[in-house]
Amino acid sequence: MQAQSSEELEESEGGDTFELDIKVSNPEKVGTGMSTYIAFTVATLTTMPQFKHPKNSVKRRFSDFLGLHQRLTDKHLDNGRIVPPAPEKSMMGQFVFPFRAFSFQHFSFLFCASS
Repeated sequence: MQAQSSEELEESEGGDTFELDIKVSNPEKVGTGMSTYIAFTVATLTTMPQFKHPKNSVKRRFSDFLGLHQRLTDKHLDNGRIVPPAPEKSMMGQFVFPFRAFSFQHFSFLFCASS
């Protein structure tokens, strides 16, 4: 399952419109035994000039999303910016990894939309 969101951002002074597309997909099992975890591909595509590369892709695990959520909360909550809740980890069943990828995707979309 490949979730996709696209948020158009307007630059406050110039009125220019930029696009930021974030995709979380491809859950992949890494390691064996007790050190096993699931990594997701996080891909971005943007027309925003602040990014050195318009297209980027990295692998991230669940704990990375929790760390990101904590950093965003620490930085932005006191300034009145809404930080959506972190995705749940305790999900069961055969659709757990595609649903978790969708949850990460949704979290990213909600945070970008609130900016």
